[in-house]
Amino acid sequence: MAFLTPEAWVSFIPSFALKLTGLSSDTLLYVLAGLEVAIALMMLFWSFARFGFALAILVLILLVGTEVAHRSWDIAARDFALLTAAAYGTWRSMIL
Repeated sequence: MAFLTPEAWVSFIPSFALKLTGLSSDTLLYVLAGLEVAIALMMLFWSFARFGFALAILVLILLVGTEVAHRSWDIAARDFALLTAAAYGTWRSMIL
């Protein structure tokens, strides 16, 4: 959705991330959306699943923290559910 309607998602990018990277909000949003697609593809191909799940956990921890700071509880709850699913996927990829 970040590629289709970036104006709906730009407000969720924290100002410190913009200062830290030096990128514009649109560019940073596209980079993060591309990263999410890459992570999804890594989890899809089983040989890269562990690395994909580890990256997903890292990104989701950052997203949930940002959403809680913005008091976007409904989006934070959704992303927390995705975080627990990624943690379960990591566990499953280690025992298989």
